[in-house]
Amino acid sequence: MQTGSTLHDDRTGFSALGGLGAQARGASGRLLPEIWMQDGVKRVEQALARLLCAEDDGETELMAAMRYATLHGGKRTRALLCL
Repeated sequence: MQTGSTLHDDRTGFSALGGLGAQARGASGRLLPEIWMQDGVKRVEQALARLLCAEDDGETELMAAMRYATLHGGKRTRALLCL
């Protein structure tokens, strides 16, 4: 179901804002892209860091390369386009 300028499903409680609610809206009630992007980057970084965490037995070269390729700066545009 669509409410306002965001998608919200009353059955599941899912919101395209990711829980930002009113703070992501300007005076006109429209979603502010800057806040949406900041929240999206934060959520993507947390998910990637969690999924690419180092194993207990030590970080392999492959895991180190994967972490560097995904977690170091300048690599967020593609992730934002997928949100």
